[in-house]
Amino acid sequence: MFKIKWTEYISFFVIFVIGIYSLYISRTDLAYFDNVLSTHNGLLEWFTFAGLCLISFGYFYRRKVLSNFRDKKFLTMLIVLGIFYVICALEEVSWGQRLFGWHSPEMFRDANSVLLETNFQNWLIARGVSHESWNLFLRGVLFFYLFAVPVFYLKVDKFKNVIDAFALPVPKATHIIIFLILLIITLFIPSDNKVQFAEFCLTWVLTALTLEPYNRGMFSRKSLVR
Repeated sequence: MFKIKWTEYISFFVIFVIGIYSLYISRTDLAYFDNVLSTHNGLLEWFTFAGLCLISFGYFYRRKVLSNFRDKKFLTMLIVLGIFYVICALEEVSWGQRLFGWHSPEMFRDANSVLLETNFQNWLIARGVSHESWNLFLRGVLFFYLFAVPVFYLKVDKFKNVIDAFALPVPKATHIIIFLILLIITLFIPSDNKVQFAEFCLTWVLTALTLEPYNRGMFSRKSLVR
């Protein structure tokens, strides 16, 4: 649960270099943190986008190399998860809206006709779902994945079989510890934009655990009989 591979070192290096730099800037030059680092099209957003793209690439790559070794359900889930993270990456940059300067469709306008950026969260808000409810749901899913899944995976054989059958990576203790450390660091950032920092940290923790999960053998050809 604690063994660290070189791919994880890369993810953790990105996390702590950008994380410590962001914390320092937020404490010494809050305006720069708010208007440059954590703003739309800022450093944190693009590093988040890059991490999500890397996760997606990892799933598609595994689909390719495991095509002759795993069943259709496992391979289909790899594709589904890869597409899911592509969507997450595009959501992060509002599907290129700010980059290319196009306007949101009517469905993304709220009741007061205020133009919202094009992404799923804003669509839900425009339909009446509150920020608080959406964030509470996401936190619940995250908590279950990081803290409950590893426990059930180790203790319940049927749960383990389902997780492995559906190609879901299981967090290791190192991933959970790093996440908790970053959560504490986030508390010391005196900015309303700390959410963008938290998204960056979470993305790169997910990058590390996707590339080197506890159940790494399920995604490796070396563990398979040829």
